[in-house]
Amino acid sequence: MQSLQSKTGLYLSVQPLSAEKSVDVTNMLATLKHRLPSHPENTKYLQSIADSSAPSRVKAQRLSALLTLTELLSQVFPDALDGLRLLRDEHGRPYAQAGGSCPPFDFNLSHTEGMVACALLVGEGRVGVDTETLLPHDRAHKLSKRFYSERENTHMSAFSTEDAYAEEVTRLWTAKEALSKQDGRGEPLRFDGLSIPDGVTLQSFRYLPPNGSVILVSLCSPIQAGAPILIAPTEGLRPTEL
Repeated sequence: MQSLQSKTGLYLSVQPLSAEKSVDVTNMLATLKHRLPSHPENTKYLQSIADSSAPSRVKAQRLSALLTLTELLSQVFPDALDGLRLLRDEHGRPYAQAGGSCPPFDFNLSHTEGMVACALLVGEGRVGVDTETLLPHDRAHKLSKRFYSERENTHMSAFSTEDAYAEEVTRLWTAKEALSKQDGRGEPLRFDGLSIPDGVTLQSFRYLPPNGSVILVSLCSPIQAGAPILIAPTEGLRPTEL
């Protein structure tokens, strides 16, 4: 893929996370320290993941998502890695700064059991992505009754089978999260998953890993960004109707 020094684009990379990688925190940290410039901000960002109280598998998922970002940047705009600094804003939302001739860009990361996702927007605006493994029906039902609006629950009542109902509950959750992460204020429940704010578009994808599970991905981006370029593995990743 050529360098996009004067182009804009929206990219979505989803990568399976093997059982071996799911606990490989030490090696992932070492790889990221090697790939990223030795800025204090990058050291602080990585250390915050290493020092968190999250289980090792969750730390590994976060680091794997970050590795996916560096791999995607190296494909799309290699110069961005030279001066890359990872930061968080006042709401805790990650963002990056890069020196040189790198154009404006925004990224967002998400992870679930068995998969990580990275969305990259080269150009003006912000992007949000969320991925979730299909919820069991009982958990999906409890979640929808506790957190979803009457309008959303009415919508989901049309899904007659348990599997279809659980999948729509999960998809709407990823939609809320993606909207929240694009908005940047960290309040997923303030969004109705059936209503898309002005100026942005919401795209959903269904991923079928080889193990037979179902993973849902939602991507929120500025309307002008258009459809994303999907980065491997594209096999098994399909758009879903909103």
